[in-house]
Amino acid sequence: MVRLTNNFALVCAEASNKTSAECACDIRINLRGCSEEKVIYAASIVLLPYLILISAISVAFIYDQVYVKRQSVLFPSRERGIIRTKPQFSFNIAVCVFHLVQAISLLLLILDAYPNSIFAELFAYLSREVGYALSVFYPISIVYSTPTVHSSYTIQSQWKPKKQHLDIFAICLMIGPFISNIPLSLLTGYYADANDIHSARAFYISNSVVWCLWVLQYVATLLYVYRKLVSNMRDIIDSLRRRYHHDKEIDFVIRRLKVAGRLLSWTAGFVASMFFIHFLENLFFGFFYRGLLLSQPSRSFLYYFLWYFTVPIICNVSQIVMYYYYYKQQNLTSGNPPNGSYNLQPKSHSEINLRSVPMQSINEYRAVQSYLYYSTSQNPGKHYGSSSITLVNYLSASKNIEQSAPLSGTTFASSRESASQFILGSRSNLSMLNASSTFQIEEQNFVCTTNDCNLRRDEEVEFVGESNIKEVEKCVRKSWLIKKPIRVRRILMEQVNASLLHSLDTSYCADSVEFCPFEDYSQFLACGTYQLVDPGVKTIEFNENINDKEMLNQFDAPQKKLGRLLLYQVTNNNSTKKMQEVQRIETAAILDMKWSHQKVNGGDIVLALACESGKICLYGLNQDNNQFNLLNSHATNEDRKLCLSLDWSNRLETSNNTSIVISQSDGSIVVVSVDSQIGILERSRWLAHDFEAWVAAFNYWNTNLIYTGGDDCFLKGWDLRTDSAPTFKNGRCHQAGVCSIQSNPHSEYHLATGSYDEHILLWDTRQMKQPICDNHVGGGVWRLKWHPVRRNLLLGACMHNGFHLIKVEGMSGEDNLSMNNIANFRNPDPLAYGVDWSYSLTLNKPLAAG
Repeated sequence: MVRLTNNFALVCAEASNKTSAECACDIRINLRGCSEEKVIYAASIVLLPYLILISAISVAFIYDQVYVKRQSVLFPSRERGIIRTKPQFSFNIAVCVFHLVQAISLLLLILDAYPNSIFAELFAYLSREVGYALSVFYPISIVYSTPTVHSSYTIQSQWKPKKQHLDIFAICLMIGPFISNIPLSLLTGYYADANDIHSARAFYISNSVVWCLWVLQYVATLLYVYRKLVSNMRDIIDSLRRRYHHDKEIDFVIRRLKVAGRLLSWTAGFVASMFFIHFLENLFFGFFYRGLLLSQPSRSFLYYFLWYFTVPIICNVSQIVMYYYYYKQQNLTSGNPPNGSYNLQPKSHSEINLRSVPMQSINEYRAVQSYLYYSTSQNPGKHYGSSSITLVNYLSASKNIEQSAPLSGTTFASSRESASQFILGSRSNLSMLNASSTFQIEEQNFVCTTNDCNLRRDEEVEFVGESNIKEVEKCVRKSWLIKKPIRVRRILMEQVNASLLHSLDTSYCADSVEFCPFEDYSQFLACGTYQLVDPGVKTIEFNENINDKEMLNQFDAPQKKLGRLLLYQVTNNNSTKKMQEVQRIETAAILDMKWSHQKVNGGDIVLALACESGKICLYGLNQDNNQFNLLNSHATNEDRKLCLSLDWSNRLETSNNTSIVISQSDGSIVVVSVDSQIGILERSRWLAHDFEAWVAAFNYWNTNLIYTGGDDCFLKGWDLRTDSAPTFKNGRCHQAGVCSIQSNPHSEYHLATGSYDEHILLWDTRQMKQPICDNHVGGGVWRLKWHPVRRNLLLGACMHNGFHLIKVEGMSGEDNLSMNNIANFRNPDPLAYGVDWSYSLTLNKPLAAG
């Protein structure tokens, strides 16, 4: 052990002979030889386990969040840079590492392990430099956490940081103190060992001044981004209060937002105050410390306490406050809103982009988006909200639009190729619409970049004819940190005018609709519904498949989920199209269903149902009386885990080896084979996702390949010929649960996926690291369906933002592909769940959605 007793480490009066009664320690690098040596040494022994305890608390929090609650440390990579740690993890990582390095430095100081002043000066600032570098993660995480309000009635004007600028700025802040302060620390120690006290003190003061400048820059950055966060959260709360006045459920949401705001406010406040105190501390030690020690050497312990204890105490208090508000927020998240019911319907089209909202299970009838929409059922026991299914006819148009650079002028084109129809279903209403009269394309001018400025095609712009087309007011968008206007570009807009053809009430929530794919029976439409029933409410009037009264009584159990399989026939009466109910079958809640595109068992037209009861059911369409008959059923699990989705393998294959893939609420995937003699036989099963596996789908061109999406934000690929390890997994590109997948039956290597993050991604299956193109549709993408004939048309049911018809540009052979919304339809009932095309030539390709 080596004691540093030079004139820099031990501050003594000039006439002193360096007796402990007349000298004071420079407590940063030396604890020996001063009058309060024993007290300082004892305090160091107490401080050492305290530092380790603070680090252990942060480690325990990180472990609980990552390994117990399965939270990701990083934000998704899309639209974010390299440094994208979440705020709670940014804070705890910085606290943990800082106190561990500080404990190591203190241990070396206690053991007199520094060989010279150079090492002592280096380690005196090392913990602060490392802690500072990791603390940079926190303001960057606030930038990425800042929510924005998207209004359907005004052009979206959103501040988004440029990830490259943020990364460069953060890296400069992180490495700056190392580059500037480490040389100054080394020079200070070098001249201290050489007993050149004047030079050593000059470099020490320079070190303190430079360090203070870095601290001030950090505090200014933190306060700036915190101000933006608080301002945006206030805007969200004000918007909610205006739109949902006197709504108890929205009060619940506002209360949660306030708790989240307090959490960030307390944490940011503690971090800012800690760094500000550290600024004053360094300023004091740099300019006045040695002079005060010479005049009052007995106050060494006071300076020791300020240098070593202030930061740990503030960090420990901030830990306690942060954990209190964080777990309070988690309890509010996991608890029920007033009246104990969640409804998926927003009361307007406003959107609240809050990434911190956890996903809830669909079997508990919770909102499974990354948005907060709550409302109360006013009539318990009856259906929550309304359910609708709608028949729409759309008119496709060729794009022939002249682009020009100036801001003035509008180009308009209208043409006809062929009219098509589609059915749109939301919560409990079945409607038929026609849109074959006009198809308008409008080019609007406004300032935006990529997808940052969006227009609601059916709200922001009035399409009233060629002579009266509104020009949208210019929306100026500036980058988040660099306030320079972004260059102007032009946006193409297309509009479909739809008129109502027919509407039917399905009573229960209609979440899946499927047209029969066989030409002779393409006028038949199947609709699957589900309903959550309150205790003691009788809901079954007639069930042709159940005769036992005890089985009927089971449907009246508390919180029972019921379903109906509805069969409709679309008929032409005097040039008008109507949907006529043919059959109604009471079932368990139906969460997904699909027709087999090939006849099964030698000639059966089969519809497969994925049920809440954990079963898949096969219904055959009797070709004599056009009625469904139950052919077979199979329980995929013994614990009644929900079957969330299914898909057939025979969309393109005509072999007898027909398979069905099923995704379940426990994250597992089940593959079964359908055989005419054996029935339904399970082929394989594996755990694919940590949370709900929302969707599973075959690659129609190679049915050994399966794609799955889950609530863990992962899109994964599997090969049935290998073990249960995924062939690929991508958790970076979707920011929320992946809930819709479909392989393009006309283009071998193209795959479409949708998510609660409101984005549709188009992939090349030969390279699944990054999507080919991305399209924001403004609502959680619950279902996707490719057109039966045209390879470049994609239909999506986008929950609270209605139904979108998307054209993929460039699929005819161009190098660059892009997706454009060419039409959308928003039913009066807000939520869009199911969607499908009709395969009928006489109905001009209708589309069904539920």
